Amino acid sequence: MKVKNIIKKGLYGIVAGAMVITSTYTGVYAANKVDTLLANMTIEEKAAQIMQVDVRWATPEDVLKYQFGSILAGGGATPNSGNSMTDWATRADQYQKAIVDAHKIPLLYGVDAYMVIIMLMMQLCFLIILGLQQLMMNL
Repeated sequence: MKVKNIIKKGLYGIVAGAMVITSTYTGVYAANKVDTLLANMTIEEKAAQIMQVDVRWATPEDVLKYQFGSILAGGGATPNSGNSMTDWATRADQYQKAIVDAHKIPLLYGVDAYMVIIMLMMQLCFLIILGLQQLMMNL
C-alpha cells in the first residue's frame, strides 16, 4: 500500500512539474512574441490596435487597411446574409481572416447581445407562466 501511494505521489509530482515547465515556457514564448510584435509596430499601428469600430461602418478591407484591433457588432448590426449562427460566424471569420493573414494579430470581435438576452428571459418567463397556468387548470 505504501509503495502504491509513493508511486502515485511521484506521478503527480512529475505531471505537476511538467505543467509548470510547459506554462512557464509558453508564457516566456508569448511574452517574447508580443515584445517582437510591438517593437516592429509604428505608433499608428499601436493606436489602431486599441480602437474598436462597428461592423456597420467598417468592412473587412477597412480592418485590414487601418489594422483595427477590435470590431463590434452593436445592437441591430445583423449580417446582411441573415441572422443565423452560420451568418454570424461567417462574418466574424471574414474580419478575422482579413487581419490575421496580414498582421498575425487576432482581432477582438464583440457582439452586443444585451437585448437578445432580455428577450430570451422574457420568453422564458412567459413559458413558465403558461406552464403554471396549465398546472393550475389541471388541479
